[in-house]
Amino acid sequence: MDFYTALADYYDEIFPLENLVVEFAEKSISTSSLRATILDIGCATGRLAAALAKKGHQVTGIDLDEKMISMAQENTTNARFQTADMLNIGLLFYETAFSHILCFGNTLVHLPNQEAVESFLSQAFTLLEKNGKLIVQILNYDHILAEHSMILPAIETKSLVFERKYSEREDGRLDFNTNLVIKKTNSVFASSVPLLPLQKDDLDTLVQMAGFSDISYYSGFNREKYRADAFVLVVEARKP
Repeated sequence: MDFYTALADYYDEIFPLENLVVEFAEKSISTSSLRATILDIGCATGRLAAALAKKGHQVTGIDLDEKMISMAQENTTNARFQTADMLNIGLLFYETAFSHILCFGNTLVHLPNQEAVESFLSQAFTLLEKNGKLIVQILNYDHILAEHSMILPAIETKSLVFERKYSEREDGRLDFNTNLVIKKTNSVFASSVPLLPLQKDDLDTLVQMAGFSDISYYSGFNREKYRADAFVLVVEARKP
């Protein structure tokens, strides 16, 4: 079974939607439009899309995992969801269709290389209207690589433990190795997913190459200025 398909039933328990994430998106939206048209890439079970739709915005969510999308469709009728590859958004939607494109949850680094990231950013630029905004959140791989922080903090809830660590690959990517332990049955689902350790300077180059301007970097959704030792990296950029 695919990692994210297996994770779907537990996703919201492991990664509950934080108010800070919704507030970050809302602040970005309020500076440019009252009612936004939003594309949420890597939407998972659709909680963020649903929260923004309830605020009156027009939201479309896409994810590569069919079960995640099925759950998102069950969670809300206020947003549209479809199974789709983020590298095909230029074929799925028309030019200038969105005022905002969101790509949270470390989704971007699931792409295989910087050429794929460049393609995605170029397509996102095309799909945004003038003054539209792209917001991306990934982990801060500058910190992870510099400090060799290959073991991430385990996430434990009443019913499960989610263990996470990285290991190096020969192709320059990292394997994201996980164990999902269900306490009631003591069952374990182990998986490994290759991720691209995209660093800030490389991301900045790619974002600028795509044509974006007014680029800001933060150490989280609290809008704290980017720090090299932060765990999270958030970039917000505008299409001129």
